[in-house]
Amino acid sequence: MSKEKQNKTSLSLIYERLSLAYFGNLGKSLVKAYELEDKLSKAMIFTHPVVYASRLLMDTFVVAIPSIIIAIFLLLKYKLLFSFIGAFGIIIPILIFFIPPLYFLMRIALLSSAISARAHEVESELPLFASYITSMVVSGISPERVIETVAETDLFFAIRKEAQLIRRNMKVLGLDALSAIEMVARNHPSREFREFMMGYTSTIRGGGDVSHYLQLKTEAYFKEKERDMDKLVERVSLTLSTYMIIYVLVGLTVNIIIAIQGAGLAKFIGGTSNATPMIVLFNFILMPMLTIFMIFIVGGLLPKYHISYREPYLTLFVSAPAGILLFSLLMALGGYRAFIKPDMLNMTLSILAIGVGFVVASFLPMIEWRRIDRREKGVVKYLGSFLTDLSEIRKAGLNPEKSIIYLSTRDYGSFNPILKKLSASLQIGLNIKRAVRLAILGYKNWFMRTIMRMLVDIVEYGGGTPQLLDTIASYGRRLSDFENQLKTALRTDTFLPYLGSMLNIVSTVMIIYLMVSSINILQPMGPGGTVGSSLAVNPIYLSTLTFQLLLGLILNSWLAGLLVGKSVTTSIAGGFKHSIVLTTVSVIVAIITIDILLVPLFSLP
Repeated sequence: MSKEKQNKTSLSLIYERLSLAYFGNLGKSLVKAYELEDKLSKAMIFTHPVVYASRLLMDTFVVAIPSIIIAIFLLLKYKLLFSFIGAFGIIIPILIFFIPPLYFLMRIALLSSAISARAHEVESELPLFASYITSMVVSGISPERVIETVAETDLFFAIRKEAQLIRRNMKVLGLDALSAIEMVARNHPSREFREFMMGYTSTIRGGGDVSHYLQLKTEAYFKEKERDMDKLVERVSLTLSTYMIIYVLVGLTVNIIIAIQGAGLAKFIGGTSNATPMIVLFNFILMPMLTIFMIFIVGGLLPKYHISYREPYLTLFVSAPAGILLFSLLMALGGYRAFIKPDMLNMTLSILAIGVGFVVASFLPMIEWRRIDRREKGVVKYLGSFLTDLSEIRKAGLNPEKSIIYLSTRDYGSFNPILKKLSASLQIGLNIKRAVRLAILGYKNWFMRTIMRMLVDIVEYGGGTPQLLDTIASYGRRLSDFENQLKTALRTDTFLPYLGSMLNIVSTVMIIYLMVSSINILQPMGPGGTVGSSLAVNPIYLSTLTFQLLLGLILNSWLAGLLVGKSVTTSIAGGFKHSIVLTTVSVIVAIITIDILLVPLFSLP
């Protein structure tokens, strides 16, 4: 294993040397032009700027060689491509030509994105980190010990990286804790983190009241977090609205073009009648990519806590094959006949097969998510009530462990299972740190886990005084209120994907109906040149076109449900419920619309 690592390292060094040899001078110019030294420092990329720039240019050159060769080859064969995919046969080679500069610009943009992500992630954790460091300092812990504790804990993600960087500066560069903190904070991309840490070190150096400073800053962060909630909800709402505008308006435009091609009207205006490539490109590639991109955008707007709920995704390994199996069974039982004899029953079975496949695939993940959500719902609120009662019991003179055991007989809602385990562990003689670790095992709520860690630290280092318990109880209540208000506010725009999905399906079927009706007018089939009663478009071809379009639309409705879940619960796993509802609504609307508009056309001789 070590030999493999050595080989990889040596290859990387050879690549870097080649990059410096061929692009070193150009790399120096690039460093100045894009201010890479400052950006790399802010992005926590510990590479020499010239080396980074030279490698970037070398990577771009490596990407450019095959791109240019492929583009030239495709341009030479444009006639063959044009016969298969129409105008895209010329557009695709031109797009391939632009891959190298796009790759270069994307790498530069990713660097800026890494800087923004660092600032955003730190600011998401800052209010709770301020609460944590306040409780530690009030307990009498030195700055060195605070840094060590934060660097080793698994509760923080972004803040832990900052603490590890500070600790590295202390051990490698020999700096004291305050100088190491200032070195990291001085060039940090987050203004809030920079001001907080610089103020912390300045207060200590000036001999001020550190506890008072931290308490004031923590209170200010909570108030600012509440003020920013409205802006956050507006940004998420704007993102969902933008998505639905693209989804509906662009979708309608493209589906009109598809209907013109697929329904057969194209031959009257000099076009082709093969709509499958455009259906695949738009409904199965571009729109899913747009939805996935929007999920990432919403994830970037929401607070980041780096909590992963793996259980719902693991159940997909069971539910997804079951969904595919049921889809195949329904198609085999008669759905396939929609492509042979398209009538009401066969068309309904084929559309129902699509919906059942998606619903069954999402059912087990939805059940697993509901179990997790039910277990952890309201746990922070009840934890705040527990800490308030714990503070009151401590005033009576009981030690923290006995106070917890005493309170285990009371009802604290969803916090009861944790409290029972904690009390049982303390009664058999475990220390509070290990007892808390066992009690919260399996729980993912980041606020609850962090507050419980604060409880452990103030008991171990500060004796668990009533004042400290009151402090973290107040923080717990504030966090619970913020979490509930945010989720309530985010639910207001969940109707948009539902409305968009129904509009898209109804509009698409109506467009196909209107196109077919137009063809019957343009190509009369009755005697004497009058409009007859025979359908000018092949019903089998028309049903195939409808099936392809609806499969793509229902797929995008299912993905839109995941986007709603991400927006409301901050987790994609919370979207399986919305995916099921959206898919069900889409299937019902599709069946009703097709039975009313298209099935009567299929019955024409």
